[in-house]
Amino acid sequence: MITILFDDGDALVGDAAANMLQFAGTKYCVIGLNDLDEYYRSWQKVIACNAQRIFPAHGNPFSVEKLRENIGKNKKQNIVMMHL
Repeated sequence: MITILFDDGDALVGDAAANMLQFAGTKYCVIGLNDLDEYYRSWQKVIACNAQRIFPAHGNPFSVEKLRENIGKNKKQNIVMMHL
């Protein structure tokens, strides 16, 4: 996944994170993935680059702390696993 990181810490992450459907247990993930572990590795890269504010393709911006807090917390039954 591609992320654009600006000098001020804002990160445009596209589908690498989402801020929607929290009530469904998605915890900042999009609902359709083919590899949850790879998805979390992309979060780790965004965190390691000192991103501060996440701008997802779906939903409102949020603090990078939400990614830190939720790595590993999504359950596969809350995600549509896509085999491409």
